[in-house]
Amino acid sequence: MSGRSDKEAISRFAEALHSTLSCVAETHFYVKGGEDNVRLLLLQTPAVLECGPRLLLDVTHRFSLEDDARSTSRRRVTSQEYIYDIRDAESERTLLAFHWHPLGISRVRGHHAHIKFEGAVSSTLLSKIHLPTSRVLLEDVVQFCIEELGAKPQHSHWQEVLEDNRAEYRRALS
Repeated sequence: MSGRSDKEAISRFAEALHSTLSCVAETHFYVKGGEDNVRLLLLQTPAVLECGPRLLLDVTHRFSLEDDARSTSRRRVTSQEYIYDIRDAESERTLLAFHWHPLGISRVRGHHAHIKFEGAVSSTLLSKIHLPTSRVLLEDVVQFCIEELGAKPQHSHWQEVLEDNRAEYRRALS
């Protein structure tokens, strides 16, 4: 996402994430400043998903701002890390997580997922693996929550919102 200023670029980026999450829950973000022009976009509280098992979706997105190569008068948000965790609301244990933290302390730098199965024979093994993935957009996670986990959409045009935000992401890449 880009804008005429850092503030506008951040606002557009936050609005896209907010509209995506509004497909499954009422949420509020805040931006926390960081070192070396890196900022965090965080949910104030995890999104509560209305579905059979009560689930939470927590989102952390680390980003920086840079000049937009396509226009010298614009600034753009560049992702540095994302963490999308789907947790059991009662125990707050993570069930499924989509991560990308190339600058973190983990030995795994690429996009990956974590799958947790309590009580499963292979739960110890599964809790430690990093299942390789390609880039996972928040829009993909929200669609997964609706279509696979049974989260109740908060409005009838959720598919259009997700597709519009995916298209905006693709435009920002080109």
